[in-house]
Amino acid sequence: FACDLFGEINRELIKTDPNVVLGIGSVVDAGTASLYLNRGARFVVSPCLVPDVARVCNRRMVAYFPGCGSVTDIGEAHELGCDIVKLFPGSSVGGPDFVKAVKGPMPWVKIMPTGGVDPDEASIAKWFGAGIVAAGMGSKLVTDAAVKAGDWAAIEASVRAAVQAVADFRAKSGMQYAMEFDLETDFPRIFATTALYPESPWAGSMPFRVELDLSTHAA
Repeated sequence: FACDLFGEINRELIKTDPNVVLGIGSVVDAGTASLYLNRGARFVVSPCLVPDVARVCNRRMVAYFPGCGSVTDIGEAHELGCDIVKLFPGSSVGGPDFVKAVKGPMPWVKIMPTGGVDPDEASIAKWFGAGIVAAGMGSKLVTDAAVKAGDWAAIEASVRAAVQAVADFRAKSGMQYAMEFDLETDFPRIFATTALYPESPWAGSMPFRVELDLSTHAA
């Protein structure tokens, strides 16, 4: 079962690299969330807002990042105790302009868009300049061709360039943000986060975050 594989990976990382923060996505029901929380998941991500998942995570004091596509979704997520909301799909719901519009009347909102953030200076500056606290990137950062070819050096170079672009923006703006890198393979899907923002529950102790998307794995 996928959840058992997750548990095995988590146990291995505890021994080999305890600084890695392992989480799970994409979760759409409380039962699945509980399975992974019981195997050590440190955060849960959903493509939509699922109140029951929020409640399960709150009971365990585990971060939950729900997918939100409207101001109503964001408001409901806050009522359910979610600190950071996943703007999904980022480019389809208004992009950076949506972020700016929301943060006008709701400056406390912490938004992490997934979809529409490209690994180049212009895109990073536009999104982070709008006020996001984290960003998700996918196949444009880690290409299918590089993964299939096992060209890890090219992937490393791509990720390093994106990290540098964020660092340069931070230096110019005097702000700190998180950046999420979506390293997509056929199975599983891995997410790693660096440059954590100060409000992060892992700031100062967990420099990286990894999420395994096991939702498509056949049991």
